[in-house]
Amino acid sequence: MLIAARFNWITLFTLLNAAVMYVLMLFAMVVGISRWQQLKATFRRGTLPVIIAVLLGLPFDLVIGWHTDMTRLTDLHIPTDMVATLRYVGVGSALVGVVFGFAFRVFQVPAAVHLARAGHEPFPGLLQGTPRWRSLGLGALIGGIGAAVSVPLFAWLRVGYGEVFKQLQELYHLDLDEPSLLWGAVFPMALGAAISEELIYRGILQQGLSKLFKQSRAGVVIAVSVSSLVWALAHIGSADNNLLKVVQIFLLGLAFGWLCRKHSLEASIVAHLSMNFFSVVVGALIG
Repeated sequence: MLIAARFNWITLFTLLNAAVMYVLMLFAMVVGISRWQQLKATFRRGTLPVIIAVLLGLPFDLVIGWHTDMTRLTDLHIPTDMVATLRYVGVGSALVGVVFGFAFRVFQVPAAVHLARAGHEPFPGLLQGTPRWRSLGLGALIGGIGAAVSVPLFAWLRVGYGEVFKQLQELYHLDLDEPSLLWGAVFPMALGAAISEELIYRGILQQGLSKLFKQSRAGVVIAVSVSSLVWALAHIGSADNNLLKVVQIFLLGLAFGWLCRKHSLEASIVAHLSMNFFSVVVGALIG
């Protein structure tokens, strides 16, 4: 079978990253449910970032569902007339996965609010209606600088897709650089991932570790560093130069972690959105 044949350490890292993500989401759910009376005021508006992230990722999920080729996933013979039917099953499965994914992530914003240090508002614009434009602008600038440095550097060093994306393209017969797929599915997915990853790595992991270490200066440094490292390791396999990719993401994680700590989680989300936005746009322009 194809999956068994291609199971290697990159696959293991991918599965491990998924496990870490689900553990953190489960932790957020437990925090949200256990502190419901305290956090319910944040729940309605707090679902907005999750809804946006889910909707942005939906086109890519549907593409994957439609292009799932069961004849490549199993050694069993599948009649030709069944293959088309299974495409619709794949799309249906993707939609079901989206619904369950939303339900699993819906407590992330309330949990991030609970884990924030006393007197600090991680979502001043979303929950208080008073966006801090200066910090959001700083986030956009930092993300833009990250893209301006990373994209030309990766192009100069000829860094390409890693094993994860190569397997994705091979398994689903996709060309991720094809314009309609790039702008219709990959681009929005990158923006949705920016929101989701910031909620998880900065909102839950970094703030949770800071709270665990009693918000001490050393504890905050550890929290920012560990969350950045975990986030960086989660990108192993996304580029064919893993060391460079891990260093890049770790440094970005330190910057985003500082933004979250010093300003707000909204600022780090904007920075990540800016980074991914300009990375895709500039990457497409320079080929």
